[in-house]
Order: sequence, then C-alpha cells, then structure tokens
Amino acid sequence: MTKQNTGRRGGFWKGLALFFVGMLVLTAVLCALLWQALKRYEAGTPAAAMRRYLTQVQQQEYDQLYEASGFTPTEFTGKEEYIAYLKSLYDGQDLSQATFNQRTGGADGRRLYAVMANGSPIADLDVWQETENGPWQVRTHLDLDGWYEVLAPEDTDVWVNGVLLAPDEADTTLAPAYAGLPETIPGPQMTLYRVTGVLGEPDVTAESETGRCAVEQSDPEEGEDAPLGVYTVLLKPDRKTAETYTALAQQAAETYATFISKDTDRSVMLGQLVYGSEFHKRVASYNNIWYAEHTSHEFEDMEITDLLCYGENAFTCHVSFTYKVSRSGGREYEYPSQYDMAFLKTGGRWKLADLVTE
Repeated sequence: MTKQNTGRRGGFWKGLALFFVGMLVLTAVLCALLWQALKRYEAGTPAAAMRRYLTQVQQQEYDQLYEASGFTPTEFTGKEEYIAYLKSLYDGQDLSQATFNQRTGGADGRRLYAVMANGSPIADLDVWQETENGPWQVRTHLDLDGWYEVLAPEDTDVWVNGVLLAPDEADTTLAPAYAGLPETIPGPQMTLYRVTGVLGEPDVTAESETGRCAVEQSDPEEGEDAPLGVYTVLLKPDRKTAETYTALAQQAAETYATFISKDTDRSVMLGQLVYGSEFHKRVASYNNIWYAEHTSHEFEDMEITDLLCYGENAFTCHVSFTYKVSRSGGREYEYPSQYDMAFLKTGGRWKLADLVTE
C-alpha cells in the first residue's frame, strides 16, 4: 500500500508540473501573439504614420515627401517652393520629441493635427486614409487660400517666384501718398497685382528701365479679405534727377517751416501747393498766430532721403532737419523736424501735393 500510494503521489506532482509548464508556454505564446498584434495596430495608427513622416523630415527626404504629397503645382509654387516651405517649417526643430494635437478644421474627411515642438505648434499635418482600412497617409497642411498684394509704379516689370506678372491682368490704383488730390487732377497710378497660389513668403523682384528696383514689405490692414502681405516696388531716380528733386524738396520744406513760424507769407506757401488738395485746404485755414515772436531763424542738418519716383511727374521723399529760432535776449530754441512730402508736376510746374509731419 505504501509503495502504491507513493507512486500515485509522484505521478500527480509530475502531471501538475507538466500542466503548469504547458500553461506557461501557452501564456508566452499568447503574449507574443498579442504583442505582435498590438505592434501591428500601433503601426497602423495616425500617430505612427505621423511619426514616420517626421522621421523622413529629419532625414531630409524632401524629394520623396514631395512625390508622396500629391501636391498640384500652381503658377507660383512648384517643387522647389514646396520643399523650401517644408524646410522653413522644420529645419532647426527637435522633432524627436514632437507630439501631436488633433485640431478642428480638417476638410474632405481628413484629420488635422498640430505638430508640437517644445510646447509650441510648428506645423499642421493632414492625415487620411485612401480606403476604409487602408494605411494612413500624411502630408504637411498647406494654406493656399490667401493672397498677396504687390504695388508697382507703371512701366515696371515685376516677378513673383521667378514668374513675370502680367500688367494687363492687374488693376491700377492711385499711389497712396496722393490720396488727398482733388478729383480734377489725376495723380500717379500704380499697378496693383493680386497674387494667389503662393506657398510661404513670396520672392518679389522688379526692374525698370534704369535697373533693378528695391521692394519693401509691409503689414496689411486688418479685414476679412485683407492680403497676407503687401509688397511695394520702390523706383529710385537716377543721380541727375535726384539732385533736382533734392533741391525742390529742400526749398519746399524750408518754405513750409518758415510759414509755420510766420516768416513766409501764406500766399507764398499756397502758391507752391496743388490747388484744391487736402493739404492746400489745411494750409489755407491754418492759424499760426500762436507762434512766438523771434528775431531770426536758420536750418541745420538738412537731409533728404527716400527719394522715390512715380513716373516722370511725381516723386516722394523724407526730409529731416533742425529748425533753430532766436528770440530777443539771445535765447535760442531748436525744433527737430521730420516731413514726408509728395510732389506732383502739374501745368508744367512742380507742386507740393501733400506733407505729413512726424
């Protein structure tokens, strides 16, 4: 009996051990299968697809990203501009720890995610599936809905991203400095281009008969249909013309300053202005009786800068100087002065169309 019981107990423990070993093997197999399933699931999520996309960005695989994007080039944006835009967003960023925040605003069934680096958004990603159970596709979100305004003097050639703009497809508008002219006197016109389909900041260049022109960028006014940016082509005069304009500007600035100080008669000042302009009306009604009596006046540090042409019959400039006034008893007073001036040639004579003090 004792030997039989001992044999039975040994068989029991051996079977129990085999059972536990079998369960451990089965558990390990199930865990491995579950792990593989989870890995496949994770690899098929939007987050994994976005992570793979950023890996390509880090490896600067821009050609492959462009080809996979499905982007349709516009008149002003091709492959070169597309890749330059991606570089402007991602170069210099630490993408290894980037996170993704889903945003509203995705179109055509696509999801929109913000790429966060160091707590700040640096770009948006479009994420979508071509088929219901297909792989997730990713590309950088592009905003091509806005437009840029380019203002250029007439007879000036303008390029945006190397593409020559067509003046016959543009509008014309009065040069801003001449907004105060009366309706009966035509002011200098500028060509107004409305440029769409530009990705990122446009490269605006211009040329006139005298050579390459400078281009100034400024912030637009706020509004529902406001441009993303305003670019103004600056046409500078040649050396000889600049000397003529400088002399005209200095003479007009001195006349206006001495009119304010009651050293020049109002009729003399009005004779140098465009009749009927808003500036002419202001000078005609200006009361300078308040200006203190003085014995002499003089100009120091006269400087004329920012000479710009608007055709052959209009120019603007900036004038700065110090106006010194001496009063009885030898007391001297200095008045730093800054003028923005606009001139127009009308009736064969140069007239001051507007003057803005700073």
